[in-house]
Amino acid sequence: MTRRPAIALGVLALTGIAGGAACALGALTLNLIAAEGECEVFWRNGDVQFKTSTPGTSRNSFTVKATSGSVEISGDPAALATDPVALAKAITYRGAGTGGFELSTADGRTVAVSEPDGTLPTGGVSFVVKSPENPAGTRIPVFSYPAPATLQPELHLLPVVSVQVHVITPVDFTPEFAAVLNDAFGPVAKGGDKFAFCTGDFNA
Repeated sequence: MTRRPAIALGVLALTGIAGGAACALGALTLNLIAAEGECEVFWRNGDVQFKTSTPGTSRNSFTVKATSGSVEISGDPAALATDPVALAKAITYRGAGTGGFELSTADGRTVAVSEPDGTLPTGGVSFVVKSPENPAGTRIPVFSYPAPATLQPELHLLPVVSVQVHVITPVDFTPEFAAVLNDAFGPVAKGGDKFAFCTGDFNA
């Protein structure tokens, strides 16, 4: 099944190129076409400063974009197209891409976070994290969702099956990322701390 190119811009998620759709028993997998998201950071610590090379609409936000990914729809697309509640529960997003941020202190100690890779509506987001203790960087879970992300989808059956989804979710520190921050800066975070509020759009 050939996919038609399209572009969707918005605010967490990520940019890919349509390649096709694969069908399995009870599931349809669509290649990600485009996705982009923005996270507004509300976590604060007086000694730790936030900055990003991919800024959003405010000085305290950062953006992410996809370079690859897929959207899986579990169930009958014809039935789900008229039931947005069931459709939202049937969607699983997987994407990897670009974007991130840095947290640093006045003495130059920095934790840098890049190359997001995550799933929606559950799971979370991992990043490559570099720190003074690990300057080469390691991919670890960075964000978790306190509850399943809110998905607001629209499914189209013609001329080919396609889906557009708006996403809303807060994100929390994982224990793994909090441990990195504490190693770098002292006791500044713990797993479950609220970090940011994210919104985004993706289509496939």
